Amino acid sequence: MAENSGQWQPGQSGNPGGRRKDKPWRDALNQAVNAIAEGDPQGRKKILLIAEAVANAAMGGDMQAAREIGDRLDGKAVQAIANDDDGEPFIIKVVKAGDA
Repeated sequence: MAENSGQWQPGQSGNPGGRRKDKPWRDALNQAVNAIAEGDPQGRKKILLIAEAVANAAMGGDMQAAREIGDRLDGKAVQAIANDDDGEPFIIKVVKAGDA
């Protein structure tokens, strides 16, 4: 870091190690859902049973389950931003600190 300037020199990172790579919650869930479901006569993984349960719920009219399937398969729908005045588009300008 440059002395007393409060900013990093060009090309110098304030976080040289980058973002942490470990994700213990994700890793634990991944392990749990990929385990064989106890008592399943076909020996299927829990993740498959969960997917089947969500699909069955959607088929039964559960809109939250149907929305989850749509979001996972097609991606979330883009949300429009309404403009309150004459309908003309508005422009958002992003500036860096000190450039304003």
